[in-house]
Amino acid sequence: PQWYPLVGNSVQLRRTAARLGGTHLVYKQWGLEYKSPDVVGFRLGSHFFVIGLSAKAVNDIHKSSFFDGRPKDFFTQIRTLDTYGGITFTDGSLWKEHRCFTVKRLKTLGFGSNRMKELIEKEICSFKGAIDEQMAKEGSLWPGQYLKSSIRK
Repeated sequence: PQWYPLVGNSVQLRRTAARLGGTHLVYKQWGLEYKSPDVVGFRLGSHFFVIGLSAKAVNDIHKSSFFDGRPKDFFTQIRTLDTYGGITFTDGSLWKEHRCFTVKRLKTLGFGSNRMKELIEKEICSFKGAIDEQMAKEGSLWPGQYLKSSIRK
C-alpha cells in the first residue's frame, strides 16, 4: 500500500486493524486488495516490512539470505549500547555459535524429548489449575505471585 513520509503505513495499519480486529486480518486484506496472495510489503516509519501470507512465501523468506540478520537502527543502537550483542540482537557467525551452544545444552537437559514434553505439560496444567482456583475464589488475579514460583534461578 501507499505510505506517507515519516509515518509510513502506521496510521493506516492501526485504523484498519481496529476495524477488522487484528493486524493479521489487515495483511490478508492488503494481499487481496493489491492482488498479492503471497507477500505484502509496507512501511512503519522508515522501516520496510515484508509479511509472508502463504506457507511457501514464509518458507522462502526464512531460507533467503536477504532477510538474514537483525535491524541496525537507532533503537537497536541505543538498546545495545552500540554493541549489537546480547540474546536478541546478535546475528551472523556469533549468533550461529550461540545458537549451536544453546541447542546442545538444551538437548543435554532433555529439550525436544517426550519426557520433557510431559514435564512441561504437567507444569502448565498445575499452573493453570492454580490460576483457575484463584479466579474462582477471588474473581481477580495478580500473576506475579505465580510467575516467581514458576521461574527458577
